[in-house]
Amino acid sequence: MAKYAKDQPQGFENSIKRIAIVGAGGTIGHPITTALLSSNNHTLLALTRKGSTTPLPPPSAPPKSTTPTPEPRQQP
Repeated sequence: MAKYAKDQPQGFENSIKRIAIVGAGGTIGHPITTALLSSNNHTLLALTRKGSTTPLPPPSAPPKSTTPTPEPRQQP
């Protein structure tokens, strides 16, 4: 099995969809979080220190819902 993305066979697609980022607002975590959010391919969980006031990157798109939205009921 290939260890690195550059060693994957042609046509390989990353199947990682849910990612937890420790220190998502920090010096290293912020650009990583921003890049993952901008790809719109992942669901992220941002972990920060209790009481941290560092702002997190804003979401780039609303989360995709897998639950069908029910039709509104008509009033009689």
